[in-house]
Amino acid sequence: MELTDKSEAESFLKSENLTVTIEINGPALSKSDLQNGIESILNNTNINDKYNGIYSLINTSVGNLSDPEQGLITQYYFAPFTLKGVENINWDMRKESRLSTINENVLRIFTAKENVEKLTKTNSLNTILSEYDNIFNIELEFSKKEHYRNELSNVYNSILPNLKNYEIQLKSLYSQLEQIYNNCSDITCNSSSNCCDIETVTEKVDILIPKIENSIKELNNVFDNAFQSFLDELEVMFTPDCETNNWGTLTVENKSSNPYYIYSGGEYWFTIAGYGVETIEKFGLGRYNFKAVQKDGYAFYGLPT
Repeated sequence: MELTDKSEAESFLKSENLTVTIEINGPALSKSDLQNGIESILNNTNINDKYNGIYSLINTSVGNLSDPEQGLITQYYFAPFTLKGVENINWDMRKESRLSTINENVLRIFTAKENVEKLTKTNSLNTILSEYDNIFNIELEFSKKEHYRNELSNVYNSILPNLKNYEIQLKSLYSQLEQIYNNCSDITCNSSSNCCDIETVTEKVDILIPKIENSIKELNNVFDNAFQSFLDELEVMFTPDCETNNWGTLTVENKSSNPYYIYSGGEYWFTIAGYGVETIEKFGLGRYNFKAVQKDGYAFYGLPT
């Protein structure tokens, strides 16, 4: 059944024996905190004590959300039960939506923070170069291996100052989001007030994350270009010279005992001996006209009278 006003709810609670099932979506609470909070809400007859019990449960959960062991690892959608007809408790879909947006931004910041920290910690450049060396640790020759290795070092050193600056900004934004979450999730906070204002921080996150992605992309592009260059060299290496240079081999065979002058395009080219074979290497692709003229060995025959 659905209770739609305060008096109806109070009358129902006083007159009925109830079994309550509570499903909590969000950060884990200890069993004792959860039991104590529920007992306080159910057993206290004073409405203010009930408010305080609900307030305590919600804020304990919020505190766990901001714990790095929980808040930075899993995305939580804080969606408690709807409290109808209860005064002084502010919770609506707008608040839930804003808290979800904060969680999404926390996840974006955490992912970016992990990627940045991998590149800013000590010996990161050595790790990157070792990864590069392992990729190209092959028997086949790669003429531009050192070129791209040096380029990796140059690009890394050029983006490192920005990455360190981004790392500071990420930590600051995370702290701001944590504070906004604590304020907005407070049951006394009206979702339309400044305590749930997330626009400014969200805008900063939207600007910062692409900058980080572009910096990391510069480094990844060096790997991509090196790999593509290596593939290009492999293609040339395993492509026959005749295909690469558009040439072939021309073989001229004389099946006569007499020598012949060979002409190409009307100009004398060479002489081939009787029963001889001439081979011309690296003969360019194209259309040619050849002519053979017998050099000597003519036989003269008398005409009949």
